[in-house]
Amino acid sequence: MEPELILVTGATGRLGRILVPMLEAAGRTVRAGGRTGRWAHDLATGEGLERAVAGVDTIVHLASSPYRRTRDVDVGGMGRLVEAARAAGVRHVLYPSIVGIHRVPLAYYRAKLDAESIVAKSDVPHTIVRITQFHVFLRELAESLLRWPVVLAPAGVLFQPIDETVVARDLVQMIDVGPVGRAEDVGGPEVIDLPEVVRRVRGARSPWMITRGIPSVGPLRALRDGGLCLERGRIMGAPFG
Repeated sequence: MEPELILVTGATGRLGRILVPMLEAAGRTVRAGGRTGRWAHDLATGEGLERAVAGVDTIVHLASSPYRRTRDVDVGGMGRLVEAARAAGVRHVLYPSIVGIHRVPLAYYRAKLDAESIVAKSDVPHTIVRITQFHVFLRELAESLLRWPVVLAPAGVLFQPIDETVVARDLVQMIDVGPVGRAEDVGGPEVIDLPEVVRRVRGARSPWMITRGIPSVGPLRALRDGGLCLERGRIMGAPFG
């Protein structure tokens, strides 16, 4: 029997940089997909996608474009990926998504919802798993705020961060289990607000921090109300630190 062939899109992203070496260390055969490299493809146009998907058993779809061409890459790209997967006879499309995208009215989250819908309505065997914010993302967010002498970190903006290495291990297990449709949401063991995130990252640095409340309107209200936190699901990993 031929070994399972796994395509990881977005292989150079935060999660892909952990998942691909983890799969390879476990003896898996992996195609590291992205906009450049041996298995380069463009989700916005479909160029190179047929070649990247050919002969693949499982696709772990991590590629995303939150800041530009989001609808083309995340929504249109998902449609192109699903069609390519169907044509190639792919047995499992595993799509990690984001907890709270149905509660936080941001354009990027609406795109993720639409991408989920494309997978869910397709006849390609699939798993969709929503995950809370990664530790590395919150560290990057805090570091960007700490570049300034005054840090604006409104109290009440809540996160339930999870260690991205733990997530990668869980995705490896999901590959082994196979398609289940909509999987349980996954999050970290604690809910913390933005000021606490900054405090844990800044160490000995002591910039002045504004921690007043935020207006209870639009997406800010959803963030204050825990829109990015688990309603229910699996708890994994260690606290943010």
